[in-house]
This record gives sequence, C-alpha cells and structure tokens, in this order.
Amino acid sequence: MKKQFAVVVGALSLVYMFVPEPTDLIPILGWLDEGVAGALLLWSMKTLNVTPSDIFAKITQREKPVPVRIQN
Repeated sequence: MKKQFAVVVGALSLVYMFVPEPTDLIPILGWLDEGVAGALLLWSMKTLNVTPSDIFAKITQREKPVPVRIQN
C-alpha cells in the first residue's frame, strides 16, 4: 500500500513541477511550491528505492566496442 501511495505521489509531484500555474508568477511562492513538489518526489523515490544514478545508468548504458584487427 505504501509503495502504491509513493508511486501516485511521485507521479503527481513530477507533473506538478512541469505544469505552469499562477503561483509561478510570484517568485518566492513559486519557489516554495516547486520545492515541496521536489521534496515529495525525492521521498517517493526513496520509498521505491530508486536513485538518480539508477536512472542515468540505464540511459547512458552502451555496449562495449568490439576490437577490430587490421591485417597488413
């Protein structure tokens, strides 16, 4: 149940961070609500045992180059 709640909170906070709202026009208030959304996203990632390095490792994972021998 807690993992399901963390998925819902993480998804909503991620969407909230990228959708502009009227509070973004007021600098300090806009920063505070984005900060809370970011904190909730980090909490949900911690609850689900997901780290940013896990995400970026999958994105940047490449195959090892195959050595080629050149014959003269």
